[in-house]
Amino acid sequence: MCFSASASFVTSATLGIVGVATITKSKTWAELPLASMPLIFSIQQFIEGLLWIANPNSLVHTAATYGYISFAYVIWPAVWPWAAFLVEPKFLRKKLLFLAATLGTIVGIYFLIFLLKGAATATVLGSGILYDFKVPYLNTLHGLYAVAAIAAGIFSSKRFILIFGLALATALVATIVVFNTTYVSVWCFFAALLSLIIFMHFVSESKKTREGAHLDRIIN
Repeated sequence: MCFSASASFVTSATLGIVGVATITKSKTWAELPLASMPLIFSIQQFIEGLLWIANPNSLVHTAATYGYISFAYVIWPAVWPWAAFLVEPKFLRKKLLFLAATLGTIVGIYFLIFLLKGAATATVLGSGILYDFKVPYLNTLHGLYAVAAIAAGIFSSKRFILIFGLALATALVATIVVFNTTYVSVWCFFAALLSLIIFMHFVSESKKTREGAHLDRIIN
């Protein structure tokens, strides 16, 4: 896999198209946060594409750095678990997802506080981008972040959301082992690609709805 500006821009364009299609398949307001995931990742990958090509001393680079970190560290850990929570029909699993969503929100707020306080930098290092973000107990926060993000998938009773959570966990381990220094950038890239699974969830739900409607017509 060659991580580069072109990889980020192609991924962004693909997810933009899929993201719009996913949103059109959502039926209720509760499904919208989940349906928005591919589109959110599309924006994030476009921003990272800019970081690959922007002059490190330019305003574009600075704006893209803060924009990317805002998506990766603030928006994603807060929105994703709540998105899974909102579509969960089973009571016990919903309670577990509430805990994951609360943890993700706390982590996101914590990162936001320090993002507003201090400097953040992004440096291209070979096949990835190193994000240097001055936050106390950063490794602990990264761990809590991972717990919230992965738990939001594995606690779900929805098959494709569960698959997404397991895939996130697998991608995290792989990127830490192979891309230790730039694993945040690389994991987010894989998470963006994996958000295509969210589209499959909505395709599956639409199929169930059509089959249910067809069965009703037969019965009635």
